[in-house]
Order: sequence, then structure tokens, then C-alpha cells
Amino acid sequence: MDAPWSDDAETASFLEDGSVVVYATPSDGGDTFFAHINFDNGNVTKVIVGGDQGNLRCTPDGSCYGVVPGDENNPTALMRVDSKTGSAKTALALPHYLGYSVDGAVVNPDTGLYHAILVGKPHSEETKSNQWLCTMNVTGASASILREIPVSSTFMGPMASTRDVELMTFGSDISDGLVEIDWRTGKERKLLDGFGTVYTFSAGFTQTSVVAVNVFPSPLRLFFVDVTDKKRAVVRTNVTFPETVHALAARWKS
Repeated sequence: MDAPWSDDAETASFLEDGSVVVYATPSDGGDTFFAHINFDNGNVTKVIVGGDQGNLRCTPDGSCYGVVPGDENNPTALMRVDSKTGSAKTALALPHYLGYSVDGAVVNPDTGLYHAILVGKPHSEETKSNQWLCTMNVTGASASILREIPVSSTFMGPMASTRDVELMTFGSDISDGLVEIDWRTGKERKLLDGFGTVYTFSAGFTQTSVVAVNVFPSPLRLFFVDVTDKKRAVVRTNVTFPETVHALAARWKS
């Protein structure tokens, strides 16, 4: 499929109708947009969003969430964007935060929880870290913060969330693999070592598995990791992958 805007793709998500929505931020400064892709007939429909709404993550019903850094006139805010119309509105003001960590956010379609690594006030005199793992409930008419956990300055994504393991990342300090994070306490636990480097926006997830493409060591490889057994994650697929990935999506329900 011809996609001349693919280099500008930032995030990708499956919708409940089987189509994929890609959020793109043009490098030439043009309007951000959603590209709705129907792989059955090859049709691509663009929906203009306008300004950058952060690293938007979408649920299967087409509701997308991202954090927009504040300025002199407006506080940092969690935005809710309709992928079908491009309309955006503030879901929750976050005045005590300055911004977000790139590809450090995920939303779970079943629980309605949005997890994001946000940048705020330093919480550690030793490391000078100013990063916080913030969990928000985005169900219903208004969003709310459930938990704010201090994390290290090197803690990052890509992140994933499945039915059995609520929150995971490939960017933990304790392993170069997949790590579970308890969003209530910040406690981390290794699930699987040895992935190498998983680049930003190169991970996705289903109800039961995490899918990712690593960029180091070479060559690129595609992994499917079954996490239905909380005690032992299992790699189900490990194959050479020939393409550079700009944004990866996986269908929540198979």
C-alpha cells in the first residue's frame, strides 16, 4: 500500500471494525492528521486534527488520548481526541506537570486506564529525576488521576497493557527485556530478558500478547510474547523482520 506520509507516522491503533488508525505529525509543520486504513480494500481516509495532541493512543472505539505540554496561557493537559472527526477537547488539566516522555504512554481498552510517564517536579535529590508514572481513569465523561508514582530519569517506553498484566515496558532500568510495573506501587518485575533495543513506537499488544520489533542487535526481529501466565512469559514468535517500523499496532481482540 502506498503511504507517502509513513515517515511522519507516530502511533498506530486497531479499531473495532478491523481498520487501523495512524496518527501522523508532518515533519514540514503541516496539520497533524489521522489516516484511517482499510486493508481489505486498500482505502485510506485522512481526518485533520490540526495541532499536535501528544503521542495519541487510541482505544478500539476510536477515542484517543495524549498529553499536551502547557505554555504561558494553558496548563499541561490530557487530551481526548475523536479519531473519526479529529475534534479534540481537554479531558483533564495537569497543571503540576510540564510534559511527557516520548512513547511513554498506553491505554488499556478493557479497564479504561491510561498510563503515562510525565515530567514534573524533581522527586529525588540523588538522581534529580523529575519523571512520574501517572495513571488516569479515562472512562466516563471526565478523567481522573488514580496514582502518581516517582520513577527514575531513565525509565521509558515503549509500554504495553494486556488483560492479565496491567502494565509493562521495554524501557526499564532493571532489564533489557520486558518488565512488569505495578502502577499502584512502582514495583518492577522481570518477565523476559534479552530483547535488545526496542525503538520508540515499535511495540503493540493484544489481550494476551505483546508484539515488538527490536532494532538492535541486527538484523531486526519481530517478537510475539505470550503473557497469559503471569509467572512466565513465553516467546511464541521470533522471526527476522525486513522492514523499518515507524508505528506498530496489534488487534486487541483476535
